Amino acid sequence: FLIPTAEHEATKLIAYIQRYGQPIGSITPAGSLRRSKETIGDLDLLLTFAPETTPKELEAIKEHILSYGELEQVLARGENKVSFRVAKGLQVDVRLLHPESYGAALIYFTGSKEHNVSLRGRAIKMGYTLNEYALATLKEERRVCGATEEEVYAKLKLDFIPPELRENGGEIEAAEQHRLP
Repeated sequence: FLIPTAEHEATKLIAYIQRYGQPIGSITPAGSLRRSKETIGDLDLLLTFAPETTPKELEAIKEHILSYGELEQVLARGENKVSFRVAKGLQVDVRLLHPESYGAALIYFTGSKEHNVSLRGRAIKMGYTLNEYALATLKEERRVCGATEEEVYAKLKLDFIPPELRENGGEIEAAEQHRLP
C-alpha cells in the first residue's frame, strides 16, 4: 500500500476509535508509515489508555475497535492487541498500552527491525535490557524508563533519532556523536 492510502485509512480509523472517548488517551501510527516508507505492508496503531482502566473497560474498547464499519475480517484478539483486515485488504494491528510503556513501544513498533536490534545491543552493553515495555536494568529487570522515546534515547546516551532515519544506516553512531541532520 502506498503512503497516501495508508495515511487515509489511519486517519479514518483513528477518528473512529477516538469516538469511544475516555479512557482512551493517544492513538499513534507506528511502523513503516511512521518511518515514511514508500510502501506500507500493514498499519500499526498504538493506543494508550488511562492507568486506572479496568480489564472490563479494555474489553469494551477492543469491542468498539472490532465494530469498525470497514472491518472485513478479524485476524486476532489478545489481551493487549487486536488485528484485522479492512475492506481494501490492509491489515491493521492495534496495540493497547499503559502510558508508562508508550515511548518504548513507539520505538519498538516503529522499527526498523535492524535499528531495534542495534539499540538493544547498545542497551545490553550499558547494562540494560530494552523491549516494547521499557528500558530496564539487566540484572534486576528494574524499570528505568519507557514513557517517552526521548527519555529512552537519552538513557542510551543518544540524541533523539527521527523515525524516518531508523534504518540502521549509521544513525545510532551519528546520534551518539550529536551529528544527526
